[in-house]
Formats: sequence, C-alpha cells, structure tokens
Amino acid sequence: MVGACQWSREGMSRLVPTLSAEAQQVLSGLNAREKGDHGKAKATALRGSSSSAELQRQRFRQFRYQEAEGPREVCSRLRELCHRWLEPESRTKEQILELLILEQFLVVLPKGIQNRVRERGPETCAQAVALAEGFLLRQQETLQNEPQVRC
Repeated sequence: MVGACQWSREGMSRLVPTLSAEAQQVLSGLNAREKGDHGKAKATALRGSSSSAELQRQRFRQFRYQEAEGPREVCSRLRELCHRWLEPESRTKEQILELLILEQFLVVLPKGIQNRVRERGPETCAQAVALAEGFLLRQQETLQNEPQVRC
C-alpha cells in the first residue's frame, strides 16, 4: 500500500473525480497549505465518505416545511433525504436499525459525553458505548486522582 507521504498531485487529481459530492466538498474546504499536504488531503477525502452519512442524517433531520411547496413535496423531499441517509437499497434492516438506535443513543447522552463521543464519529452503537464508557472512566480516574481537601 502506498504511504500517505508518497501521494502525488497526479494521484490526487485522479482520486477527486471518483469521490462522492460530499467528500469533494470536504476536500475543497481545505486551505492551500493543507491541500499541499497530500497525506492530509487523502485522509480528508477518504474520511469525507464516512462523514457523508452524518451529513445526510443532518440534512434529513434539519429539513423544514418551508423548504418545499406544500405537504406533498415536503413528504417527497423527506423520503428522498431519508433514502440518501439510510440507503435501504444497500443496507440490511439490522444496519438501518443500528443507525437509528445510534442516533437516538447520541441524542440522549448528557451533553458533555455526547460532544466527546460525536467528535470520534462512531459508526455503531458498540463503538459509541465504548467511547462513552471510556470517557466516564477517565472522568472518574481524574476525580479520584485529585487531592482531597478537608475542611
């Protein structure tokens, strides 16, 4: 496998057209210095496809009635956005349920834990649970290691 440091401009120019629109958008957001770092650009481009599901989820969840003309179009647009997010053509029912449960799990977490877990971008409930438990464990250890002050 070719290392990130060996990635050339030519390699990047061949990769970009094959990326999803979301990955291309993420890549275009890099500044000139970051674009010059081909390893970073490659990682960003490839990561863009996994953040694509999150982007599609956000589009679905943030859609508003005012963005369409009438109930029929609203329903149609929601159906389209949902399909883009959940991809029922390529995912099993279990995978779709996993996405929905993961989303709700992240919503019900306390804000501090939620932010830390979301930063890591878990793709499954098991990953999210492990991240949340790890955060809580580190938090407990920090509290135990603080010097006890007695009044």
